[in-house]
Amino acid sequence: MVRRFAAHGCGFASAISAALLVGLWTPAVRGEVNGDESVSWWVAESVLVVRGTLSRVDTRTKGDVILSTVTVKVNETLKGKQVDEATFAARHFKTTKLTGALQDEKSEFLFFLVGEGRYVDDDRTSKVSGLSLRNKWGRHSFARLNSKPTRHVFTANFQVLKKRDEILAAVSRSVATQAKGNKPAMHRLDVPFSSPAHGVLYGGSSVYMVVAADADLERIAKQWLKSKDVMQRLQAASSLSHFKNEANIATLKKLLADPGYWIATNADKQRTRVFAVRQAAYSALRAWKVDVPKPQTEERLK
Repeated sequence: MVRRFAAHGCGFASAISAALLVGLWTPAVRGEVNGDESVSWWVAESVLVVRGTLSRVDTRTKGDVILSTVTVKVNETLKGKQVDEATFAARHFKTTKLTGALQDEKSEFLFFLVGEGRYVDDDRTSKVSGLSLRNKWGRHSFARLNSKPTRHVFTANFQVLKKRDEILAAVSRSVATQAKGNKPAMHRLDVPFSSPAHGVLYGGSSVYMVVAADADLERIAKQWLKSKDVMQRLQAASSLSHFKNEANIATLKKLLADPGYWIATNADKQRTRVFAVRQAAYSALRAWKVDVPKPQTEERLK
């Protein structure tokens, strides 16, 4: 077991997160590892994103589960085929935020809908349109736009969106960015301690964010490369692994000499200097079949 941990070129919280990321350190006091998804990933997974108001909600109860068929009067279609009305299935519990939201006929909502029919077995009403409200880890992908938020909306750079205009702008940007190619891959990021998202999600241990590996992430990753924080540069290197082009190959080659490191100490008090940015850059280049010499990624200290 690793007993102690120190870092060069990153804050303490980033150092702890980095150690957890590579499995070098186990906290003495166990907390809850928590995470969520960015709005960019909601968009990537959805076949239809609509803004509108509730016009009808039919429900039936199956044990502790509420099975709802929801019809929305659509004011705007942000992704997918333009529609005036959308009907979808939703499965939820009495205590979930969606249950209260579906009783609000006055507010305007943003709904992220999937078309896989994943609830057909449990809820035959989902056959009405073939659409379901996206639901991951028991958290539904929706947002109330003109009153108190019912669901946190996060960006890929760890901001928490609360205002109607900024939520809609973020969704529109993701739709436009992702429309240029195939569905982006999923990418998981460590949430920095100092970020707004960390303040919302922290449960006593590490915090992560699932994001879409789209052009917006590539842009953000290039900004992180300028950081003095080794953890941000590590996340930049791992993010860029989704975007193979000549410019990113050149960038990752430079990161093979990244000076940032942290020091891990094991149970035998052996101290090792770990150059994680170099390793991430090397792994990405090798995956792209770029022939480069392996850099020094670890250094045992006396």
